[in-house]
Amino acid sequence: MRIAIAEAGLDPTIGYLHVCQPGRQALVYDLMEPHRPEVDRGLLVLLQHQTFTPRDFLVDAKGVCRLHPELARSLVATLCMDVTCDQFAVTLKGGGTRVL
Repeated sequence: MRIAIAEAGLDPTIGYLHVCQPGRQALVYDLMEPHRPEVDRGLLVLLQHQTFTPRDFLVDAKGVCRLHPELARSLVATLCMDVTCDQFAVTLKGGGTRVL
């Protein structure tokens, strides 16, 4: 999405729902926001059927706990199969449209 926004000539750091801060891709988050309920619903269904083990998580030196990359890829692949997204179309500088 970030690349498509840049190709469309839009600034990905200027959003209307999320706070604009240096290094934050506010517009990317804004365009993903309408799909949050679908993703949350799919994730909750998936979590009801998934049994986790300690090796599914990694804890770094600062105590931050993250999903193991292999599990994260699996969850994303499963969610992407279940979530259907409408596409966003933007008008490009110089004419034409781009689907995000």
